[in-house]
Amino acid sequence: MKNIIEIAEKFKAHEIDAENVDYAECSEAIKNLWKTTDGRMELAQLVYETIQTRMIRTDISQYIFQYKTYGLTDKPVFKERKKGLRAYWLAPNSFTPKSQNYDSQFTMSFDTLSIAPTCYQDDLSFGKVESFAQLIADAAEAIQDAIDIRTYAVLSQTFNETVQPNQYTAVSTALTETVLQDSIKQVRKSGSAGKISIICRYGVAMTIAGFTGYKELQLSDAAKDELRTRGVIGSYLGCAVIVLEDDSRGQIPDNYVFVVAEKIGYAGTKTTNKVAAETNSKDWSWTIKADYEKGWVILH
Repeated sequence: MKNIIEIAEKFKAHEIDAENVDYAECSEAIKNLWKTTDGRMELAQLVYETIQTRMIRTDISQYIFQYKTYGLTDKPVFKERKKGLRAYWLAPNSFTPKSQNYDSQFTMSFDTLSIAPTCYQDDLSFGKVESFAQLIADAAEAIQDAIDIRTYAVLSQTFNETVQPNQYTAVSTALTETVLQDSIKQVRKSGSAGKISIICRYGVAMTIAGFTGYKELQLSDAAKDELRTRGVIGSYLGCAVIVLEDDSRGQIPDNYVFVVAEKIGYAGTKTTNKVAAETNSKDWSWTIKADYEKGWVILH
């Protein structure tokens, strides 16, 4: 089957019309697959795999944490070396206390990220390429929103005025360069920085874009269109400026900035290949259910 998404995007951009040979071939392929149970499962699998590819590519976690993809049965455990070995100045032939370095273990737990996008059966039985592509695009965007919300939740639970008062600064009006620079300095001197990210909502990011030392990310027009108002949009003093975009649920506030180091912890994705599909005669709809596994662990 030809690339349905690519052809649908060309159709929407008026680069091709419904009479184009590529559109016609894709439309016919969808209609033929829809006719059989195995074919419908193949369509569901295509939705699952396309969403998964987009999810991994756009997952905001990979720009903030150390990021890995795992198999379904993997149980990742992380060890962090702690300094416990000490040297002592003693009188000759005196007792030396025993000491040694040790490892702390952290286990990454995973939660299921699930989605059940629905479309009308007629759209598939008549081979509407753009409708099928829109189903995938809408599902991928919803997944991205959910990951943004969870990423913010993980960071806010770990770094807030109650839990880390010495790493929290309240600003009464607007973010200033002095406050942001002081925050970056504090992270850099922590001894476990690595790459540093500045994470915020779009409005705050636009404030940072006006600071001296901000550099806009050099992207193609196509890449800028894909990012829109979410993702890595530039850098400030060598730190990536990352925008989290909330959905209509309003779970991510617009008046905060996180300055975090890459070595803060890990994020991971498990590929489950859990996908199912069903038709509903009550409203003549077709629904697929796709499950993915996402996990985070904070080390610092």
